[in-house]
Amino acid sequence: MCNPDCYWFDNAKDVLELVELVNHPRFKVCWDVGHGNLQKLPQHEALEMLGENVYALHIQDNVGVTDDHMLPFFGLLNFDSIMHGLKNIGYKGYFTFEADGTLLATWRRNKFDEDTRCFDSFPVEIRKKLESVLYDIGKYILTKYDCFEE
Repeated sequence: MCNPDCYWFDNAKDVLELVELVNHPRFKVCWDVGHGNLQKLPQHEALEMLGENVYALHIQDNVGVTDDHMLPFFGLLNFDSIMHGLKNIGYKGYFTFEADGTLLATWRRNKFDEDTRCFDSFPVEIRKKLESVLYDIGKYILTKYDCFEE
């Protein structure tokens, strides 16, 4: 529960129940592996339960406490379980990263009021290098499971 005015589904059983309730061919699922990890879900089982309803992914990592959006392998997710689930359901969609938490937004960081030289946003050159690393991590995962396409 986010707040009293919203709700987000964080487990395959509830998501599948919603899909079946809506019962429309264009109503699909975006599976967020980080949310699954927060619920301590076996990712392959969750993906297999959702099956052909999985139309999109949010690939990220966390340590199981908060939705950190870290780069894969910076947290506790089991990417073998995720990949087995995706292979078992014949997933053909995008491997979309939601790993924007590696460099925290300025508003989330502690500020030293006497000097803020390192407080500003990271230079674009460093951000580009991180994006390149993220691409390499994705390529590594997908190549291990013979799924990478140029």
